[in-house]
Amino acid sequence: MRPWILHLMLTFREVTVLDVNSEYLGVQVETLMENAGYAVANVITKEQGKGKKIAVICGMGNNGGDGLVAAKYLRENNNVRVFLARPPQFIKRMAPRKNLGPVEDITKVYDGENLSGFDLIVDAIYGIGIHGEIREPYYTLISKMDQSGVPIISIDVPSGLGTNMAVKPVMTITLHDIKEGMNGSNSGKIEVVDIGVPKDAERFAGPGEYVYYPIPRPDSHKGGNGRVLVIGGGPYTGAPSLAAMGAYRIGVDLVQIATPEPSFDTVSSYSPNFIVHRMPGTVFADCNLDQVLGLTGLVDAVLIGSGIGRDQRTQEAIRDFVRECAKPMVIDADAFSALSVDPDLLKGKKGIVTPHTREFATLFGKGPARPNRGTGGKGEGGGGAHSDDRSGERDDRRDIGRSPDQV
Repeated sequence: MRPWILHLMLTFREVTVLDVNSEYLGVQVETLMENAGYAVANVITKEQGKGKKIAVICGMGNNGGDGLVAAKYLRENNNVRVFLARPPQFIKRMAPRKNLGPVEDITKVYDGENLSGFDLIVDAIYGIGIHGEIREPYYTLISKMDQSGVPIISIDVPSGLGTNMAVKPVMTITLHDIKEGMNGSNSGKIEVVDIGVPKDAERFAGPGEYVYYPIPRPDSHKGGNGRVLVIGGGPYTGAPSLAAMGAYRIGVDLVQIATPEPSFDTVSSYSPNFIVHRMPGTVFADCNLDQVLGLTGLVDAVLIGSGIGRDQRTQEAIRDFVRECAKPMVIDADAFSALSVDPDLLKGKKGIVTPHTREFATLFGKGPARPNRGTGGKGEGGGGAHSDDRSGERDDRRDIGRSPDQV
């Protein structure tokens, strides 16, 4: 457990990335759920003691699954009753469904029961990713919880946080890290617990990062799904062409390439989809700056460096371009050599640098640290959280930030 104030806030998408990457690294959602419920029960026992009359209110997704596991451990030393927000058949995913079994004898669907007779209410209705209006039966259930006068402890986030009806807890036990939007006013005392997400799930890109893949809207038009400028080539032709093809492969609509005269014809021949601009001269140089800076007004982001070479004129032009460019940039290849002279040019800029080990050393003066690539788990994991999107009533990983009525 760690002081929440020291932590960065995780967004819904970032938690989904951790979930998927953890599973890829061998830590299943069932393991995360078991660890979460066990950790929650331990914190509640530490804070509230034993021999309490506790109501655990569970939703239909992963957050509800965490509550079911917590109830399993809390019942060892307390009088526990589990209330489900909806009938069990609405629990669609396997992990929370499995965890219903050990507490089925103390579980019923909530039907307006008076909650004021309990010593503590555990809120496990909604996890993160909820927006819009809370609908029935959740609206009434949350209202009853808030009106009961009984202290509430929420799991991961207060249910309905950021909507028209949210639980008002005295404490929130959040999993792995504090979530976006949480503070002492809306979440009470915040306790961060480790549930065993592998460190590598955060440290390295994995399949979870596909949640950021741009899904085109059915009514979108050319240019509505991204416009990119590639500045490269001259000595080489393959690198800027492959970068442009890669941009198209991930869903960008329009890719423009600015390349010097010697590479213009070859780059143009790679694909009829490319919009290729001829830069006067044999290499990228300061005489081309006005042209390429003008092109940045037509795009959303810029890639610079692919196949561009290390001619001194080019290196100086790269530095001047980075200094003047206001668009997000991807820095690649020989651009690292240019920026190693003055890395401070990157301060205040938005974008991504893509160095391999040698390029990293060129830019920063030393190679990157080499972390242990173990898959982690409960022993080596850095804590974790799982999003309700992965086991709610909808199994649609593209549906980032769904509304409560879709749960």
